[in-house]
Amino acid sequence: MGNKLWDKNFAGEGSAIGHSVQQTDDGGFIIAGSTRYPMGGEQHVWLIKTDASGNELWDTIFVGEWWSGGTDVRQTLDGGYIVSGYTNSSVSSYSDAWLIKTDESGNKLWDKIFGSETGDSASSVRETPDGGYIIAGTWAYGEGNSDVWLIKTDPSGNMMWDRTFGGEWNDQGNCIQLTAD
Repeated sequence: MGNKLWDKNFAGEGSAIGHSVQQTDDGGFIIAGSTRYPMGGEQHVWLIKTDASGNELWDTIFVGEWWSGGTDVRQTLDGGYIVSGYTNSSVSSYSDAWLIKTDESGNKLWDKIFGSETGDSASSVRETPDGGYIIAGTWAYGEGNSDVWLIKTDPSGNMMWDRTFGGEWNDQGNCIQLTAD
């Protein structure tokens, strides 16, 4: 009936934000978000794995080009994890979409950055039946200021195709779901 069974707090390097949580095959949870170093420092992607009671088993921080964050995480068929997010270049203040693949212990296997010369991001990711990934996000060069952006990758994270959808105003993609067909 909605009664709290437990709750947990996780302390990052400074301020911390959780953006996505998914239950894993072992009954535990995987959490993606960001942690920011104290005193106005940089923000980075933070991945946390817990057991079924929410006790932390491990955590890892992925350092982007300058300012970054994790927006979604999913367990993959191989037992690892795929994380979507964004990273900003230190050269400009604009973000790019960031895709990170890890093994079951959170060790980075590869990462890919997708984007233009202005603020793009990846908000949601799902594994596809061919072992690749489909990403929903925001493309800054839209009809208005931004459009919904879909990216399809192969199993190694290489872009196979991308599409944008939008009207004359700002549009953004926040979540993606595979359909039966």
